[in-house]
Amino acid sequence: MHQAQTSPYKLALNRSGVWEVRWSERSDKRWIVRTWSTGSRERAPADAAAEQFWNARHLVVAHTGATRVQECVEGYLRAAENGKGVGPTQRWSLKPVGDLLGHKAVVGMGSDDIEDYREQRRRRGIKTGTIRRELGALVAALNWAAKQKTLGLTRNDLPSVELGAPSEPRVVYLTRGEERDFWARALADTTSSGELSRVARYVTLALGAAQRSEANLELTWDRVDFGRGLIDFRVPGAVATNKRRGVTPIADRLLPVLKRARQESAARGEPPTALVCGPGAIRKAWETWLAKTPYRHIHPHDLRRTWASLAVQAGVPIYEVASVLNDDVATVEKHYGVLRPGHLKSAINAV
Repeated sequence: MHQAQTSPYKLALNRSGVWEVRWSERSDKRWIVRTWSTGSRERAPADAAAEQFWNARHLVVAHTGATRVQECVEGYLRAAENGKGVGPTQRWSLKPVGDLLGHKAVVGMGSDDIEDYREQRRRRGIKTGTIRRELGALVAALNWAAKQKTLGLTRNDLPSVELGAPSEPRVVYLTRGEERDFWARALADTTSSGELSRVARYVTLALGAAQRSEANLELTWDRVDFGRGLIDFRVPGAVATNKRRGVTPIADRLLPVLKRARQESAARGEPPTALVCGPGAIRKAWETWLAKTPYRHIHPHDLRRTWASLAVQAGVPIYEVASVLNDDVATVEKHYGVLRPGHLKSAINAV
């Protein structure tokens, strides 16, 4: 790894009155001023934080000799535990990245390494869209590492990662009759003690509230307001991401299901902060249950698509559909506008 020349650090107050570490690095034949905020307005704790930061920064570079991809991934995910806003999907996406690229030094990694990663994933039957999402997660982790400056990386050290062309959006949803059957089958799925299964709770919540899988799996009972008939899918303290979440009214058919599930949860001694759909990923339970139905081609996210498709076909205005989905109107129009009753009929008959 190329180790840039660095100057000793200084501690100085920034414009906000917070102490920050300042030092210079020689890169590309010029000196660049770097900074790192201690987050403290008091000098004593700022001194301690600065010393810890500086020692950690040089220990990593001295110990590894070259910053590895896995170090960036692990640091990025650790930062997520402090509220950065990285969801389960990003974590799952970074798992194969760590397995296949984790041993690589960031500096010197090139397009051949990225193409080799793509090829290995293709051989395992992974689709183009998934690979693109994984490489996007890699870019996010590397950018985080360069921004933190604790791993001896700068923006100039990062490889160029070609994500590839986006795949065509998945257009799979249930018809109205299929959706009713799907709901009924899920609702009938109970445990040996007669309680609603995880799949029953997940499917009815997904079809009844039309939110993303992560939002459903992270919902806790204390954010289900039976008195006002509202569900708050926002996680307190979590950093907002592009996958927006909001407050959704409880659908009439979902209400009795949620009340039953809450009573069963309380009877098991679970606190109000317990997860509505239970802990852990839903994938294994989903696939086991789905294998017993005629709907083996349906993915969890297809339930959100189903709600949106049926709502638009029923004549619900696009802006209202967008509000429920917490999407912008242009996105909903792009994906579901063609399903509106009489879409472009007057236009095609005008000539």
